[in-house]
Amino acid sequence: EYIQRKYSSQIQDASTLERYCTLIVQEIEQLQTMVDEFSKFARIPECILQKADLNAVIQATANFFSNVIPAKIQLHIETDQSLPALNLDAEQLKQALVNLIDNAAASIVESGDIYLRTHFDQNLSLATIEVEDNGTGVPVAMRDKIFEPYVTGKESGTGLGLAIVLQIVSDHRGFIRYNPVDTGGSNFRIELPAHL
Repeated sequence: EYIQRKYSSQIQDASTLERYCTLIVQEIEQLQTMVDEFSKFARIPECILQKADLNAVIQATANFFSNVIPAKIQLHIETDQSLPALNLDAEQLKQALVNLIDNAAASIVESGDIYLRTHFDQNLSLATIEVEDNGTGVPVAMRDKIFEPYVTGKESGTGLGLAIVLQIVSDHRGFIRYNPVDTGGSNFRIELPAHL
């Protein structure tokens, strides 16, 4: 940016200078994103579990995305009101959901839907969260390793988003599963213990 300001008036082909400077800035921003992701993965904070309302975490995540998600994508919230308070680290779980919804949004090419659902199974004492989309889905060859570090289907991805999600869910003594959807999209199902 400094080079662009300093020399654009002195160079005959200012458009070429501007193009190269823009490219440099974009690459630096991409590197910063990668550094941030590596940093998060290397030092995920200790999970501190406290009684919290899972549906409130879902709603807070949805509120965050309502301001940043493209207009072409509809975010649908379906919460089970019978959910009891759970032992959660609300901020870390919100981060996991942000990663999943961000991936879902990136998989939608033109327009589509993302569903964020909660469910409580009293017999199993199990709370579930589902993030489902009707995007392009995960290629068959990647499905067995999507939670491994550095595996990504995005051009600009670091391959750490789902590894971070897996770590956060594991820290909650939970499980996460991926299933393809008939529409071609993805369904990520998180199961958390809900001991009453």
